[in-house]
Amino acid sequence: MTTTEIKEELHKAIETIPEESLKDVLGLINQIQQKQYIDDKTLDGHLDTIIAENRELLEKLAQ
Repeated sequence: MTTTEIKEELHKAIETIPEESLKDVLGLINQIQQKQYIDDKTLDGHLDTIIAENRELLEKLAQ
């Protein structure tokens, strides 16, 4: 399934959700977005640490 198809299916599903549950769905989406942001930041932090700890080796390999 392509990204466009998935988005279309999500739009269809959202249209069928009862109004009182829409806030819950929005909260779930926000949690997923926040987790992805945190995961990306954590990965960036790990990469920075690896580069800092291995800078000399990486410079030698680059030559």
